[in-house]
Amino acid sequence: MSEDSDYDEKFYEDIEDGSRRSAAAVVPHIASLLPGLKSVVDFGCGSGIWLSEFEKYGVKKLQGLDFGIGATN
Repeated sequence: MSEDSDYDEKFYEDIEDGSRRSAAAVVPHIASLLPGLKSVVDFGCGSGIWLSEFEKYGVKKLQGLDFGIGATN
C-alpha cells in the first residue's frame, strides 16, 4: 500500500463510531435471519468492528481481510 493512501489511522478513527452503531443495528437482524451462524468472513474489515459484533452473537469462526494501515488481517 502506498504511503499516500486515504486509508490511514485517522481514517479508521474517524469512521469508528459510525461503524460501531451500524454493526450494532444490523448484526442482530442478520443473526436472527441466520440462526446457528457459525462463521463470518469480512472483506474490507478495517479494524474488525463488525467482526467484534458478530462475536457477541456467538459466532466462533471470524476472518477479516483488509490491507489498510490500522486494519486487522
